[in-house]
Amino acid sequence: MRRAASLGAGLHVTALLLLAQLCLPAAVHAAPDRGRVLALLAKHHVPGAGIALIDGGKIAWALGYGVKEAGKPEPVTSATLFQAASISKPVAAFAAMRLVGLGKLRLDDDVNDTLSSWRVPQNAFTRQQPVTLRLLLSHRAGVIVPGFPGYAASVQAPTILQVLEGKPPANTPAIVVDMPPAWTFRYSGGGFCIVQQLLMDVAAAPFEEVMDDLVLQPLGMTSSAYRQPLPEARRDEAATGHQRRRAIDDRWHTYPELAAAGLWATAEDLARFGIAISRAWKGEIPDILSRELAREMLTRQGAGNYGLGLIVSGAGRALSFTHDGVNAGFESRLIGFPAAGQGAVIMTNTNGSKPLIEALIDLLRAEYRWPR
Repeated sequence: MRRAASLGAGLHVTALLLLAQLCLPAAVHAAPDRGRVLALLAKHHVPGAGIALIDGGKIAWALGYGVKEAGKPEPVTSATLFQAASISKPVAAFAAMRLVGLGKLRLDDDVNDTLSSWRVPQNAFTRQQPVTLRLLLSHRAGVIVPGFPGYAASVQAPTILQVLEGKPPANTPAIVVDMPPAWTFRYSGGGFCIVQQLLMDVAAAPFEEVMDDLVLQPLGMTSSAYRQPLPEARRDEAATGHQRRRAIDDRWHTYPELAAAGLWATAEDLARFGIAISRAWKGEIPDILSRELAREMLTRQGAGNYGLGLIVSGAGRALSFTHDGVNAGFESRLIGFPAAGQGAVIMTNTNGSKPLIEALIDLLRAEYRWPR
């Protein structure tokens, strides 16, 4: 039996109950007029989009719009996979928090006390303040490398250890600390590469298996996968990425930086994740994630607006969590209102789609009376 699977032992019944609840439809809510949404896609030159709406704490609807690839007829459906890009980070953060809840990790310990396959390089900054999981998840660890360009499908991608060490064929520098940890917020995909290695070392399993066992299967995200490159057998399920109104050569880039950018998902699956965050925040799924740890995720860390893996805004009924994702050829957004049980996921297959995403968020906010 896999070591990763043993981390979640005893939670299978709860996970099945949660899956059943997440799959129940909310009260009937009509989706926005399809022609109106398609007109927005045309206006903003977006080939396709997947949208899922959360209302009443459940998925009200999940639909596809447009096409998987510009100039081709195959439509986007609710089952179409998109690269979630940086929305991979809060999903990975959820896994890390589950390990905290299981006593396998601590938020404020030096991660070098747990890492075994690689260690954060020590310097004057880290000797003064060690890098901790809390600092990594809130982008306050002083770690470099904000994001990753990915790798063309036709070239060899590096391993995560090569990414961490900045060794060929990695196309980004070695991941190091170059400012005092806990000093300030600085967005760092490099920090989530450290989280990726940390979870692998704790579970003694590949990252994709750790995420399957701790998050994707328990939350019913059964279409999603931290698989890079996407397996050949699943490529027909995926949308093609676009840049400057043209399809990317070989359809998309490969991202071995799985925790930072490597999740393939449907909008519906990410909506299940958003529901789980909200339900955990309410204390409704303690065997998955405790109320205390979920509220820690949605508590601003330091002086910024980041919690642990998520951007946090507002308070009371208007409390919200959100995260955007941008990879080569893909852009997306997750937003949730835990107290109100509302939210949405929008995933697109082109860069430059932020104006469309903003327009759709405005439409959904007005249509479903989200808190402000």
